[in-house]
Amino acid sequence: MLTADWATTRNMTHRYHEDYYEQNPLLGRRPNANAVNLYFLVVTPAVFLAADYFGDYRKEILQATSLLELIMVGNNLRIGLTFQF
Repeated sequence: MLTADWATTRNMTHRYHEDYYEQNPLLGRRPNANAVNLYFLVVTPAVFLAADYFGDYRKEILQATSLLELIMVGNNLRIGLTFQF
Protein backbone atom coordinates (compact mmCIF):
# COMPACT_ATOMS: atom_id res chain seq x y z
CA MET A 1 0.00 0.00 0.00
CA LEU A 2 2.92 2.34 0.61
CA THR A 3 4.10 1.75 -2.96
CA ALA A 4 0.59 2.40 -4.31
CA ASP A 5 0.42 5.66 -2.34
CA TRP A 6 3.85 6.61 -3.63
CA ALA A 7 2.81 5.97 -7.24
CA THR A 8 -0.45 7.93 -7.01
CA THR A 9 1.24 10.81 -5.19
CA ARG A 10 3.92 10.97 -7.90
CA ASN A 11 1.16 11.04 -10.51
CA MET A 12 -0.25 14.10 -8.77
CA THR A 13 3.06 15.98 -9.09
CA HIS A 14 2.53 16.09 -12.85
CA ARG A 15 -1.08 17.26 -12.57
CA TYR A 16 -1.14 20.40 -10.44
CA HIS A 17 -2.62 22.25 -13.41
CA GLU A 18 -5.75 20.14 -12.79
CA ASP A 19 -6.08 21.66 -9.29
CA TYR A 20 -4.70 18.66 -7.40
CA TYR A 21 -2.84 19.35 -4.17
CA GLU A 22 -1.20 17.26 -1.47
CA GLN A 23 -2.86 17.04 1.95
CA ASN A 24 0.13 15.62 3.84
CA PRO A 25 1.57 18.59 5.77
CA LEU A 26 5.03 17.00 5.73
CA LEU A 27 5.11 17.28 1.93
CA GLY A 28 3.41 20.65 1.49
CA ARG A 29 0.63 21.43 -1.00
CA ARG A 30 2.66 21.00 -4.19
CA PRO A 31 5.72 18.82 -3.66
CA ASN A 32 7.85 17.94 -6.66
CA ALA A 33 8.57 14.34 -7.63
CA ASN A 34 11.96 14.41 -5.88
CA ALA A 35 10.37 15.45 -2.58
CA VAL A 36 7.76 12.70 -2.91
CA ASN A 37 10.49 10.15 -3.67
CA LEU A 38 12.54 11.23 -0.66
CA TYR A 39 9.50 11.13 1.62
CA PHE A 40 8.58 7.56 0.66
CA LEU A 41 12.21 6.41 0.67
CA VAL A 42 12.38 7.52 4.30
CA VAL A 43 8.88 6.58 5.49
CA THR A 44 8.74 3.08 4.00
CA PRO A 45 11.73 1.63 5.87
CA ALA A 46 10.82 3.70 8.95
CA VAL A 47 7.49 1.89 9.24
CA PHE A 48 9.19 -1.50 9.15
CA LEU A 49 11.96 -0.40 11.51
CA ALA A 50 9.34 0.87 13.97
CA ALA A 51 7.42 -2.40 13.68
CA ASP A 52 10.63 -4.31 14.38
CA TYR A 53 11.70 -2.05 17.25
CA PHE A 54 8.29 -2.19 18.91
CA GLY A 55 7.99 -5.92 18.36
CA ASP A 56 5.18 -6.38 20.86
CA TYR A 57 3.07 -4.03 18.71
CA ARG A 58 4.35 -5.14 15.29
CA LYS A 59 0.97 -6.43 14.14
CA GLU A 60 -0.86 -3.29 15.26
CA ILE A 61 1.69 -0.96 13.64
CA LEU A 62 1.51 -2.79 10.33
CA GLN A 63 -2.29 -3.02 10.44
CA ALA A 64 -2.65 0.69 11.23
CA THR A 65 -0.23 1.61 8.45
CA SER A 66 -2.04 -0.64 5.99
CA LEU A 67 -5.42 0.83 6.92
CA LEU A 68 -4.17 4.41 6.67
CA GLU A 69 -2.54 3.73 3.31
CA LEU A 70 -5.64 1.94 2.03
CA ILE A 71 -7.68 5.04 2.85
CA MET A 72 -5.11 7.34 1.19
CA VAL A 73 -4.82 5.24 -1.96
CA GLY A 74 -8.58 4.82 -2.16
CA ASN A 75 -8.99 8.59 -1.99
CA ASN A 76 -6.27 9.17 -4.58
CA LEU A 77 -7.94 6.76 -6.99
CA ARG A 78 -11.39 8.22 -6.27
CA ILE A 79 -10.24 11.72 -7.24
CA GLY A 80 -8.73 10.46 -10.48
CA LEU A 81 -5.05 9.87 -9.76
CA THR A 82 -3.41 6.81 -11.29
CA PHE A 83 -0.46 4.54 -10.54
CA GLN A 84 2.46 6.19 -12.29
CA PHE A 85 6.16 6.36 -11.62
